Amino acid sequence: MKKLIFAVIFSLSYIFAQALDLSLGGMTYTLNTETKEATLIICFNNNPQVVHIPATIEHKGETYTVVAIGDYCFYNKSTITAVDFDEASQIRSIGKKSFMNCNKIESLDLPDEVTAIGSYSFASCSSLTTLELPAKLETMAEGSFSECTSLTEVSIPAQVSTIGKDCFTGCSALQSVNFQGNPENIDQSAFDGCSALTKKELILDAGNIKTFYSNNNVYTDIVMRRANASHKLATISLPFKPNKQTRSNFAFYEFEGVNDNGILSFKETDSPQADMPYVVKSLTDSEIDEFVAESENGMVTLSSDGEQSVTSGDWTFHALYHMLMLTDSDALKHYYLPNDNGIAGIAEPCTLPTFSAYLYGPNIDEAFPGLGADGIIKVAFKDANGNTSGLGAIINGDTIIPADDNRIYDLTGREVKNPQHGIFIMNGKKIKL
Repeated sequence: MKKLIFAVIFSLSYIFAQALDLSLGGMTYTLNTETKEATLIICFNNNPQVVHIPATIEHKGETYTVVAIGDYCFYNKSTITAVDFDEASQIRSIGKKSFMNCNKIESLDLPDEVTAIGSYSFASCSSLTTLELPAKLETMAEGSFSECTSLTEVSIPAQVSTIGKDCFTGCSALQSVNFQGNPENIDQSAFDGCSALTKKELILDAGNIKTFYSNNNVYTDIVMRRANASHKLATISLPFKPNKQTRSNFAFYEFEGVNDNGILSFKETDSPQADMPYVVKSLTDSEIDEFVAESENGMVTLSSDGEQSVTSGDWTFHALYHMLMLTDSDALKHYYLPNDNGIAGIAEPCTLPTFSAYLYGPNIDEAFPGLGADGIIKVAFKDANGNTSGLGAIINGDTIIPADDNRIYDLTGREVKNPQHGIFIMNGKKIKL
């Protein structure tokens, strides 16, 4: 029994030896004597104004690094006008409701090392107009900045993966949200009541977005930028129906099928839909083009369940919302992407970006319908009326026969050396001899 009591006393003393509280400068810290780290747990000054949070504190000749602000630390301290973090601050987390109802704080510049912001940590900071979030931030919990009614814009760092429930709910002055990356999880209520918000900007192939929502017609303009060389073919898959301006700048081709002669056919469409794969061709001279959403009811939803594909014969045209790494030299021979005026097999390991599309079909090294003795895979592009407006061919998955080379083809796509009477294709156009 004595041994048991001794063991309990020893264990308790070890725990207390690791952690102790220290009051200093109107605030209380919990010190970890083993790691030499400190957590700010309470401000006992009843009427603080400018709060300075040091990078380190001293106790009995030892230096402790301040690494966290605890739950409720400055809760309801309505006299605080500014929070000053030491330039060398190592704070990594800010606890729940730690600054809630501090309604006189006008600006916040959080320390660079912060990775997590707790639930309702800055809720109802109604005077907050300027917010600088740290680049290392990963998580914004439930209600973090809810009811910050003076906040007009916010930039979400690239490392943020989660934006919790009601994170910016009630931020009625918020006009712009710029996502530097693509968070995987944005709760559907994260921007509820943001009645002034009119623009959300996303970079197309910066990463993955699994789901995002907008409510109350918040996102009326969604801009997605992607570099696309003028007059070149690319693939695209958008989580929204592109607007008229986008459709006037780009030609969208949907996968129509493959015929008995193995010719892949793509037909131009005037009404591309959300979540579908398309071959797209820029009609402008701009190197950077914008896709702008026509979202119905102000809502755009993108999820892994919404990705669509179109299958015909041995070919499938896939929408792609998650980066696809192709490394196996044999497996990647089944993948095809546009190359100038045609569709080419992928010969080298690569990563296919999000918001694009790819064709999956027969191994280019194997015999299949359409791959004749000359090793040619043929691709036809048709205009909106169904007329063939461009014909390209891939030789051994590499060399492209352009649509403007003055060669003559029959309607199956086979080159004709000595054409007789009939209808043929030359320079992508039907001709009658």
